[in-house]
Amino acid sequence: MSNPTEKSSLVQRAIVPSERYAIEQGASLALIRPRNVSMTWKRLSQNEIDSDRQKFRAQAAQLSLLDEEIAAYEPCPYKISMFYEDEGGRHKKTCADWETSATFFKRRHDLGEEGVLEHLRHTYCDQYVEKGLVFALGNMARRPQTWQLLGIFPVPEATQGDLFN
Repeated sequence: MSNPTEKSSLVQRAIVPSERYAIEQGASLALIRPRNVSMTWKRLSQNEIDSDRQKFRAQAAQLSLLDEEIAAYEPCPYKISMFYEDEGGRHKKTCADWETSATFFKRRHDLGEEGVLEHLRHTYCDQYVEKGLVFALGNMARRPQTWQLLGIFPVPEATQGDLFN
């Protein structure tokens, strides 16, 4: 789907007003348009990083068909948190977005750790908000009330087209 209008229209139809609404509908995945977005980060201790690495290895071991690259996953050394509002109120979510970690590792060599974190904050909280920010949230069957932030991406809000074109 290369047409931005089609993509925007498709995403717009999947957006729900709040995390609470998704829970009430029994959903396990939800797209929302957050408001009043901000981002913070905290450096993890070496023990926390090692724990994250071990958890991932245990999960990857259960999926024996995965290649070695996935098994060698290196967790981001920062806990990145997003604060936002939806129609259900104010929320704080730890960012579990794979692309955020990938961007951190790719850009830290040229921007430095603090620089790449500020780059991410500017991208998510300024640029994406201006374009039309969407969060992808998901939960697990065992904990349907606990939602994680799985994806952050820009999608312009769909506009009403001319009925005669």
